[in-house]
Amino acid sequence: MSINKFTLALTGLAALFSAVYILSITYFSLPKPSYDMYIIGVLYLITLLGYILIVKAKAWDQAYFMPIVLASFVVRLLIFGILNFIMIYSSPEEAVPNVVLFFSAYFLFTLLETASIFFLIQKPLVDTETESK
Repeated sequence: MSINKFTLALTGLAALFSAVYILSITYFSLPKPSYDMYIIGVLYLITLLGYILIVKAKAWDQAYFMPIVLASFVVRLLIFGILNFIMIYSSPEEAVPNVVLFFSAYFLFTLLETASIFFLIQKPLVDTETESK
């Protein structure tokens, strides 16, 4: 998946997630997280930057592709752990809604990114098969 298609898919997923989140807060009596749009925005940006790095790494050298993918996931987890710690420490009374929102958005964005990386890895195999036929 190209960077433009991934950006469009990620933006659509973020908009859909935000709409479902706002509707669920409005119609159900759920506690509102204090860092709601901050969480979605940071996850969006870091996921997009991570995918761009992975696409560029695939173009650089195949030998470094998987270590860069794994390192980007590790660095991302460390950044998100620090972010969750700061959110929990700064407003402990709203820690549960913040963390639930964070991990639900993280799960969806990571699922999209993992599927896109899978298709990115499979793309050269499909191209060589179609060229040989």
